Amino acid sequence: MGFLNIFRKRKEKPEPQEIEQRTEESVLATDEILEWIDKEFREKLDRAHSKASEIQNSVMDGFSRLRDSVSILEKASFEKQDRSYAAVNMVKDSFVKRTYSLINNVRKIQGDLNYTGLKDFHSATSRVVNKLKNLSPKQMVMLSNYFKKECNNVISKMRRVEDDVKSLGGFLESDARVMRMIQDVNMSVLKQGELLRELNSIGKRGDEIRNKLDDLKGVKKEKESGLQKLLKSREWRELESIKEKTERIRQEMSDIENIVNEKISSVKRPFKKLKHVLDAETTTKESFPDNPFREVIMRDRENWLKNTLDSIRDFSESGRIALKPSEKKRVLDLIKILESEIPREKEKHRKLANDMNEKERGLKTDVIRKINSLKGAIKNSAERMLSLEKEANVIWDDKERIKGDLIEEKKKTERLILESSGRKVRIKISG
Repeated sequence: MGFLNIFRKRKEKPEPQEIEQRTEESVLATDEILEWIDKEFREKLDRAHSKASEIQNSVMDGFSRLRDSVSILEKASFEKQDRSYAAVNMVKDSFVKRTYSLINNVRKIQGDLNYTGLKDFHSATSRVVNKLKNLSPKQMVMLSNYFKKECNNVISKMRRVEDDVKSLGGFLESDARVMRMIQDVNMSVLKQGELLRELNSIGKRGDEIRNKLDDLKGVKKEKESGLQKLLKSREWRELESIKEKTERIRQEMSDIENIVNEKISSVKRPFKKLKHVLDAETTTKESFPDNPFREVIMRDRENWLKNTLDSIRDFSESGRIALKPSEKKRVLDLIKILESEIPREKEKHRKLANDMNEKERGLKTDVIRKINSLKGAIKNSAERMLSLEKEANVIWDDKERIKGDLIEEKKKTERLILESSGRKVRIKISG
C-alpha cells in the first residue's frame, strides 16, 4: 500500500468533454490558417494558458510546501534512550534524503507554455509523486508512531501535490486540447510551408530544364539542317567520289600485297629448314618476315630474299637440307618471278600509292572539318538533352511525391481542427 493511500478515497477520473460538432465549413488558404486559428480560438487559448499557468504554479508551490514539511520532519527528534532510536532515525533520514532528491528533479517549464511542455511536466511530476508514495507499510507506521505530527503534515502536503498533478492530467484531457490542437496545427502548417517551398524550388528547376531542352532542341535542329545542306552540296559529292576512288585504290594495293605475300610465304617451310642448318653452324637472328611484301619488297630487300632462295636451292642440291619436290618447285618458281612478276607488282603498288596520295590531297579538309564539327555538336546536344530528360523525370517523381505529402498534411490539419474543436475546415493549398 502506498504512503498516501491509507484511509483515502480514490477520486473518479474526469470524463472527457464532448466536442460540439458544427455543420458550417470554413475554406482557407494555407497561409490563412494560423490567422484564422488565432481569431477563432484566441479567447479559449488565453483561458487555457491562464489555467495551465495556475495549475503549474500550484504544483510547484505544493512541492515547495512539501519540502518545508520534510525539513521540519528532518529536524524532529525523540529520546535517545528509546531502543528504536537508531532504526527510526535511519528510516527518517533515508526518507528525507530521498524526498529531497525527488523534489529537486521537479523543474518549472521554461519559456512559453505549450501542450508538449505541459505533457512532459505532467509526466515528470507524476513519476516523482509515484516514487514519493513508494514507502513500505512498516516504515510508514514507524515514522507515524514517532513523528506523528510531522508525518501528518508531510502526508497532507503530498496529497495536495498529488491532487494538483492529477488536476493537471485532467486539464490535459480537457481544456488543454485547444493548446494541443494549435501546437499540432502550427507544426502541420510549418510542414506544409516547407513542402510548398520545396515544391516551388523543384518547379523552378523543372522550368529551367524545360527552357534548356527547348534551346538544345533548337540548336540540334539548326545543326542537323546545316549538316543536311553540306551533305547535299557539290563539294560533298566530290569528296564522296574521291573517297570511293581512294577506297578502290586501297583495295587494289591490298590485293597486290596479299598476292605477293602468298607467293613469298610459300617458301616459309624451306626457309625454316635452311635456318635450322645455319643455326647449328652459326648464330643467326634472321627469321621469316610476318609480312614479306612490306618488310622485304617495299624496303628494297629483294637481294636478301634472292640470296636466301639461292642458299635453299644450293643446300638442297648438296643434300644438306631435304626438300619435297613441291617445296623445291616453289623455291625455283619464286626465284623466277622475283626477277619479273614481283618487280612489276611492286611498281604497280607504288603507282597506286602515289595516285591515292594525289587524290587524298584533293580532299577539301574545310568541308570535312565543318561536317565533323556539326556531327560533334549534334551528338553533344543529344547527350545533354538525354541527361536533362533523366533529371526532368526525377523532378517529376519528386513533385508527385511532395504533392502527395502536401495533401496528406492538409488532411491532417483539417482532421486536427475537427477532432479538437468540432470546426470543419477545408484548406486550399497556396502557391
